[in-house]
Amino acid sequence: MFHIRKYRIKYRKEAEELLILLQEHLVQVDGEQVQRMMPDYPDRYLDLVLTRVEKNSGIFLIALDDDAVIGLAAGIMEEKDDVDRLTNRCPIRGKMIELIVRPEWRGHGAGSALFRAMESFFTAQRCEFITIDVFAPNSGALRFYEKRGYRPRNIEIYKRIGNLPQQAIPGAILSGDREEDRTEEVRTAMSFREQMMP
Repeated sequence: MFHIRKYRIKYRKEAEELLILLQEHLVQVDGEQVQRMMPDYPDRYLDLVLTRVEKNSGIFLIALDDDAVIGLAAGIMEEKDDVDRLTNRCPIRGKMIELIVRPEWRGHGAGSALFRAMESFFTAQRCEFITIDVFAPNSGALRFYEKRGYRPRNIEIYKRIGNLPQQAIPGAILSGDREEDRTEEVRTAMSFREQMMP
């Protein structure tokens, strides 16, 4: 039987392994080849998550089988900016930023238990809503959330308008690398600004 606990430093290595598993999965399902895992990801990403959680009054939870980490979840209180304050009533919202369960433990309730614990935390913070950013190709995660009553609100759409970045090609010159490209970009920007002025 598993238990849900707050993250502690003694579980760092296992938490890092889980986050690596998640990023590897996202890289694998990304047909556009935008997702990647840089060499310093294993050493840095967990610290970035922990910093976000601390800075934004959040929580980092782990699911344990005996003393082995089988899953994790992290959430933060959503920040508001000037655009938010000008365009909406700024309800208190929690944001789930990470959720992963070891493959061999999926379907045994660990993900649901982490999810309920996160929802309880946000309820205690008097949140009106919980938000989750879902990578569209991660269809299993999307189904998991939809089964629990989550539905789309803001949808990012995109269209590829160019080839894969040329920096992957040794010796390629990118637009903006040459002086004449930069000069043309400045002229274009100035012309646009002049058109927009009354």
